[in-house]
Amino acid sequence: MNTTRPPCDDPLVRYAINMAIDKQRFASVFGSGRTPAKTFVPPMPGYPVPEEVNVEIGGRKYNVLEHNPEAAKALLALSRYGSGKALRLKYMLNAELPLSPMMGPLFRKQLADNLNVDLTIDVQDYKTWEQMQNELTYEGLSDGGDWGPYVDPEWFLHKYVSGSRVTGTGFADARFDQILTEANSILDPVARMSGLAECERYVLRSMPLVPLCYNTWSYLQKPFVRGLPPNLLDLRLFKYASIDTRWRPQ
Repeated sequence: MNTTRPPCDDPLVRYAINMAIDKQRFASVFGSGRTPAKTFVPPMPGYPVPEEVNVEIGGRKYNVLEHNPEAAKALLALSRYGSGKALRLKYMLNAELPLSPMMGPLFRKQLADNLNVDLTIDVQDYKTWEQMQNELTYEGLSDGGDWGPYVDPEWFLHKYVSGSRVTGTGFADARFDQILTEANSILDPVARMSGLAECERYVLRSMPLVPLCYNTWSYLQKPFVRGLPPNLLDLRLFKYASIDTRWRPQ
């Protein structure tokens, strides 16, 4: 979400949008083993994914990671844009991403049903989408996603340091920069992972994005191929590959 422009410059609007979206529905529609996401750092060995982020607003506590349409409506009503009329939002899609055609209608229906939001879908080519996202010239929400070149939460968290343009959100916070540096300096692996989880929780307290689902790698492999096990990065180390010439159909 573009946190530098209305209406997503209001954190209450961002909370409401996130809580109005049924992530399980997205994961089910996309299929292929995808699972609903509460966070933007995917599950990985040793990383304690945050389950809750609680904020207190108007004397009431909200877990802004949960799917709760009624709480979403209450938060939107408390926001600067909660006039009672249907909130107008834009959602920029990348025409070249394979899941985009399904994402737009799902977003529009869920936000209309759960939050009384009038969502306009703006489809752009890849270069325009990337430029508008990096320069923060879009309004509302933008399509997005990522996977890292190495298995560590730092890859996803470092994108949110001040001055970074790759998140397309406008999020910048000196305190976050500090706690991320501190967490990465911890030598004990367990304590470091715990510290990085707190960094993610800090970003999610500002809710600059809407986590949808954890993606999957899907591929076909002949049953007689050996030495090419799946991995989180989808790297194929063919020097270990072989063909089992003794394999026969059962």
